[in-house]
Amino acid sequence: VADREVDSVERRQRRMWRRDREGEEGFRRREAKMIDQLTQQPDVLIATGGGSILRDDNRAHLSARGIVIYLYASLEQQLQRTRKSDARPLLNAGNRKETLERLFAVRDPLYRDIADLIVPTRGRGAKAVAHDIHQRLYTLDVADYLPSPTPLPLSSP
Repeated sequence: VADREVDSVERRQRRMWRRDREGEEGFRRREAKMIDQLTQQPDVLIATGGGSILRDDNRAHLSARGIVIYLYASLEQQLQRTRKSDARPLLNAGNRKETLERLFAVRDPLYRDIADLIVPTRGRGAKAVAHDIHQRLYTLDVADYLPSPTPLPLSSP
């Protein structure tokens, strides 16, 4: 267990170093490239970071190529969840609550705009939220939300 924790801490430190070196915009470019690649794959689940929704191309790829589920967390929840974390560069400078309010005001409407499902997370654990998502997906006509398969080229005789 200790070796996994050391590996985890080292990976987190490398990510922070890289983000510091390339800046927010460099990180967002790499993130956009990865979202584009992943959304072209079949049967994938992509958990994006909160800022990924800010880029037009990310929103277009996510909404056109699959089902978007917005896990809604209130400002109070976000404050509670991030209060002990220093791994979120945008929250480390200045007033955390004001920063979260500003980010939420911009991001929430963007998520709502492309979401096929909005799932509140307040007061529920991961299993309850996952069960809720499963139930909601079961009631959707999922075929309407997935891209059409690409037709295979006709072979010549």
